[in-house]
Amino acid sequence: MRDTIPKILSLLEWGRILEGFKGKGVSGGREGVKLEKGVDGKVYITLGAGRWRYALSPKPEKPRYVNASLSVPDSIPASEGGSPNHIIWRDLKGKKFFIFSPSTGKVFEGSKALYSRHGSFAAAVVCSGRCVLMLYDRLWGKETVLQIPDRGWGKLVCGKGLCVLEGEEEVLAANMTNIYEIVPGLTPLASCGGSDYFLDRRNMFVVKTSRKSVDPLVPATPVSYDCIQETSLCISDGEKISLIEGASLLTIWDGRDHAPETLSCGSSFASVALEKDGSWILIDSTTKDYGVVKAEECLTDSEGYTYCLTSSGLIVVSASELRIPEIRVIKDKVSWRGYASIKISPWWLGSKVTVSPEVTIVEKVLEKDSVTLFLRPRHLGWRGDVFLKVSTPIYSFTGSFALASEIPSLERYLINACRHGEGGVSSDGSSDTEIDITLKLRITTPETPDILISSPSLTYVKLEGVRRVRGRVEYRNLLRLSLRSKSLEELEVLAKYGPRETYRLGLITIAKEKCIRVREPESTLHISAPEPGAVLAESTYQGSRLTIVCRERIFSGLAKVAASPCIPPALVVEEKERQGFRWVKEILVRHPPSIEMGGLSGTDIPDAHLDPTTYRILLRSPSYVKQPSISITGFEASSEGKVRVKVVISKEHPSITYVGCGNVLTRSEGVEAVLECDLLDLINGIYWFIVPYSKLAELPEVNTLGGDSVLREALIYGALKAHTLLNHLGVEKDD
Repeated sequence: MRDTIPKILSLLEWGRILEGFKGKGVSGGREGVKLEKGVDGKVYITLGAGRWRYALSPKPEKPRYVNASLSVPDSIPASEGGSPNHIIWRDLKGKKFFIFSPSTGKVFEGSKALYSRHGSFAAAVVCSGRCVLMLYDRLWGKETVLQIPDRGWGKLVCGKGLCVLEGEEEVLAANMTNIYEIVPGLTPLASCGGSDYFLDRRNMFVVKTSRKSVDPLVPATPVSYDCIQETSLCISDGEKISLIEGASLLTIWDGRDHAPETLSCGSSFASVALEKDGSWILIDSTTKDYGVVKAEECLTDSEGYTYCLTSSGLIVVSASELRIPEIRVIKDKVSWRGYASIKISPWWLGSKVTVSPEVTIVEKVLEKDSVTLFLRPRHLGWRGDVFLKVSTPIYSFTGSFALASEIPSLERYLINACRHGEGGVSSDGSSDTEIDITLKLRITTPETPDILISSPSLTYVKLEGVRRVRGRVEYRNLLRLSLRSKSLEELEVLAKYGPRETYRLGLITIAKEKCIRVREPESTLHISAPEPGAVLAESTYQGSRLTIVCRERIFSGLAKVAASPCIPPALVVEEKERQGFRWVKEILVRHPPSIEMGGLSGTDIPDAHLDPTTYRILLRSPSYVKQPSISITGFEASSEGKVRVKVVISKEHPSITYVGCGNVLTRSEGVEAVLECDLLDLINGIYWFIVPYSKLAELPEVNTLGGDSVLREALIYGALKAHTLLNHLGVEKDD
């Protein structure tokens, strides 16, 4: 038979329990917290070795602790005694004994005394001619003070709310309401309502007394006992638990695999401490059904509520509603209809569940005293046993079930249309093929994954346009990819659930030969410079969009565009469109500035000036000779993007040399020139020409040194400088 679990009524967490320690001068934390039961049948939470108490109820609030100790009144001389379990003091010489009545404030003293206690209940006698008997329960906070004659009292023994005082000629029994004479040889067990129970030591019988009558009940050797059902007694002999009803002994627990150690009873229930695993058992004395509680300590009050100290705090349970721990499988397979699901009961606040690492909990749905878990494997396609451990505040149990799942799959695909733009690109600017495709997939989970398409020429593309019918999902999308020179392309279909869960569903083959070919419109592009500082572009295709990008402006139009002023280098862009594809042609126009002759006499000093607006050089010079050659001997770069270039000029006759870069023109009458220009202009190259000191016969020719040559010279120059520096530092370099 499986264990059952009692119903949890309330939970008081440790934080709230320990908060009441503040200001009490108590240390020790949880270790100092105990449960105790008073003569009044209530369960108390105590701390500080029992000095502080709080009476519990089925719905306990933040404890407000009350001092349970009796303080030494000022009227008692310096003395010792009076601990939480003592109600008697004596002076330091040991000749006088004192009892203090907290309700009346009276102090009773005598030369001889007796003392006994049982749990929170204690009794003391002091005699001096006459005797005073005081019974006191420190948890209940109640006392009874009785004056009795001195009969040579020699022994005082107490049970639960019941004491026996033995004298030389008389034996008295006393509880919180009565004192009466009994026969000798009885040991007090408990006072339960109007019935007092004793153990006849001679015959080992439990007897019940009322005044001077003694009613033998049943033979027994009780080890632990408590009141139950107001006037009845439940006892444990160390092997079984029994209920005394009239003159009958009714066994309600046979010990089974565990022997009871301690016992507390109330109403019709008994809670029993077992030796195994710190388990406590709540037994219904009527039905003999029981519930198991994992706790450090449990006590049942007179009303039948059981209070337990657990790792979660103080828990109140009731055995009137027992539940069999259950893990019930509702659905053992993950499908499009839903996740696998199980129902766990009982389930209360503070309960936890752990599952096999291959499985994840998608959702928890809480009900009154149960929870439904929806689960799925971390990786679809997994099949196996799922193990669960459920930990409630009072009990833990385990279970397992077989779970199955499948990965989604690609059932079919249809290529509705395919168009390939030869040499062109689609509207996204990077692909040359457009495919209208429909996919039908079988989905094996309630949620729809992201469907992605991937290929060497296509990064992950998420498909849109979902149409879901039962477990099938249909997509129709326009894909763009680049076939270029390839005749075939394989597209991989992927299903993606979150960032770490992706499944390969299949391949789609695209053949270029089956695509409609879209060709570039035929045209011829003419580019000319009708005048210095101007660029003209014309296309024979009337739908061409032409753009001329100059240094300062951008000119655009259809079929024909004139750009002026336009300082080179200039970029001419032709763009043609057909059926959703574009063809783009870019031409870089590089040419040196033009030269105009000034009308000066032959005796003037030759001069040249660059007009940045018209990109023309105005030359005033009387003569002309053969063009020199130049070589670059040095570079120096600045942080502002400027480059200083050192040029050596080789010429046969004295002349003036002009070296330019972009719209920067420098003059040199010797064999060297230093040119400072922007890095972008330098990349476009250097131009130069000379003006001799003789008569100018015709316009000089402008020479150019291309940007690639300039960059090559710069790299060689840098390598030589680095080699020199390494040698200077003594650093060896690899060949």
